[in-house]
Amino acid sequence: MPEIGTKRDVSPDELDKIIKDSLIAPIAILEKWFCGENEAPDFFNYLTHLNGRVSDWDKGRIFDDRAEIRWEREGNGFHLVWIKDAGNIPDRWDKESLSQVNVRQILLWGERIGGGREWYEKQVPRIFEYPAKGNGSKVYVVLNEYTFEDGSTVYRFKEVIAK
Repeated sequence: MPEIGTKRDVSPDELDKIIKDSLIAPIAILEKWFCGENEAPDFFNYLTHLNGRVSDWDKGRIFDDRAEIRWEREGNGFHLVWIKDAGNIPDRWDKESLSQVNVRQILLWGERIGGGREWYEKQVPRIFEYPAKGNGSKVYVVLNEYTFEDGSTVYRFKEVIAK
């Protein structure tokens, strides 16, 4: 059964260890709150396969086909939210059961160019690199939709596909 867990005051080293030990070939969406002069924060710039330490980023989410972990910097540590399709979130986390009710696909910016991992969007205008599975010309992020016992809803990213 799917499960969601939260944990506060997670150290940077503990966050990196949780990610390393829990997800296989994850995709990451990474954000920084304060960027240097040449580093404008940009959601799509950082939709990528994970390289390096997630604790270097102030906020983000990382996912694979089985789970998603979200984090946000709070003081010297992080607040984490972990959603797992098969449950089994570790002890010492605040946990709650979920019910999966739907799978959705959201169209992302751009159309594939050059047959590779690049998509171009003339309205932005820029090239996006998505770590998508498949060979289609449009790219989508796949979301699992869950409900809590009280009927409220939460989503988790599952994969990025091209079709």
